[in-house]
Formats: sequence, C-alpha cells, structure tokens
Amino acid sequence: MTGFCTIELPERLDIACVETLHLEMEDAFSSGQSLRLQGARVTKLDTAGLQILEAFFEEARKHHQQVEWLEPSNTIMEVAGFLQLKSQIGLSDQEQINE
Repeated sequence: MTGFCTIELPERLDIACVETLHLEMEDAFSSGQSLRLQGARVTKLDTAGLQILEAFFEEARKHHQQVEWLEPSNTIMEVAGFLQLKSQIGLSDQEQINE
C-alpha cells in the first residue's frame, strides 16, 4: 500500500449523513491505501454516527487496512469515551496525527 486516503468527517456526524459517508468509506476501502479519518470538525455525534465509525473500523480490520485518526474532535473523544466505544473506533491507544 502506498499513500493515504483521507476521509473528512462532517461537522454533524449523525443519521442525516450516514448514507453519503458510507459510500465515501466504501470508495476509501477500494483505494487499497492506508486510511485516515479527519475528525477535527465534528461537533455533533449521534448513535448512527458512532455506528458507522464502528462498522468502518471493523471492515478495516477484516481487510487488514490501517486506519489512523487525524485530530479527532473533543466531541468524538467525549462521546466515544462516555459510551466506552473508544477501542472499537481506534481511539483507546491511538496517537493523534497532527498535520
């Protein structure tokens, strides 16, 4: 694998954006590149948003693709921590990459 495919998460990571984000994530998997999630803009995160993130990381594990976070927002960190889902979405021991 060479290079990275970066997915820019929206400000509102909620049910309204799940379908569009799912398509973007499918394209990212087919790129064959290492994957990055840019989460700095996320200020709203609901259960549908968390579910798509969890499914994304599960799919990455199945395909042996690396996923890195670029600046997960405080909202992502707080909500995932509160629901004890950090490890499922790659945040438990993940170092943040700042670009």
